[in-house]
Amino acid sequence: MASPAGDILSEPRDHNSGEPLVEIRDLSVDYRTGRKTAVSVVKDINLDLYPGESVALVGESGCGKTTLALAILRMLPKLGVISKGSIRFRRRSGEMMDVLALGKEELRRFRWAESSVVYQGAMNSLNPLMRIQAQFVETIRAHRKDMSSARMHERAAELLKLVQLDPERVLPAYPHELSGGMRQRVLLALGLVLDPQLVVLDEPTTALDILTQRSVVEVLRRLQSELHFTMVFVTHDLPLAAELADRVATMYGGRIVELCDVHETFYNPRHPYTIGLIKAVPPVTGDPLEVLSIAGSPPGFGDMPAGCAFHPRCAFAQERCAVDEPPLEPVDPGHDAACFFADEMSLERKPVVADV
Repeated sequence: MASPAGDILSEPRDHNSGEPLVEIRDLSVDYRTGRKTAVSVVKDINLDLYPGESVALVGESGCGKTTLALAILRMLPKLGVISKGSIRFRRRSGEMMDVLALGKEELRRFRWAESSVVYQGAMNSLNPLMRIQAQFVETIRAHRKDMSSARMHERAAELLKLVQLDPERVLPAYPHELSGGMRQRVLLALGLVLDPQLVVLDEPTTALDILTQRSVVEVLRRLQSELHFTMVFVTHDLPLAAELADRVATMYGGRIVELCDVHETFYNPRHPYTIGLIKAVPPVTGDPLEVLSIAGSPPGFGDMPAGCAFHPRCAFAQERCAVDEPPLEPVDPGHDAACFFADEMSLERKPVVADV
């Protein structure tokens, strides 16, 4: 049976034998909709992130992926609040720090020196009135006051070369003088300028043409291989997850409903939502397969159904699913799923005979 990922699956690395870089426990995030009302957008997340690994957060729009990613760095919008749970981060010294307890100045240092974020929409993230070189210098100077101007320029040039850009062409330029793919790679370089341990990317290839996407993916793979940072990236693009991820966390209704390595995700999914996502993507290799969409639409966070949030759209739902919420629990070693019938789930698809 062919997978929609075909032969492009990344080779997952086993990090679970080491100590986590980030430990997330019982994390919930609410958005305030009024003075006394709040909507739960991320619920009861438990997730460990290991040094040097790449974790993809996948799912349809509005499932809580970006909220979870930004909550790790405490970069939620003003209406968002972490209502419960903990986030612990391992410093280079080995000490575990409580991210939620950091003061304003400590948090500012943490966000660049230990972690960074690369947003989608590079034109909106770069200052249109500043040359690229000035943006590198401003970022470095805010955190490394002892670094000379010559070393700042050298560091910027080093990173631009790593993302396959010509420093002599890019550093004197304004953002509007660069193409979309070049701006996205500038953002990647800026995110790595202080050598963070954790990099969060929000839809890193959105709005880029397919050739530019290919270039950005290759750059990301090489950067992580050379610099060994932990990467968390938000995407609805399953082929991108197949290429870049060691593990995949499938989200629905603000919860992680399946968590396993990339091979298990694409060849042995055990949650009906993950199966539905895979069936909706045409394969890149192998026999042509029937492509099916998931019936219905994701629920609004203010109108979440009782029981399993996916049950109104699930072809396998039983009475219990409309009443009880299934916990995320192991179904195989290293493979967790939040489904009462995970043992019965499998990816079964028949080849479609093309009309001649």
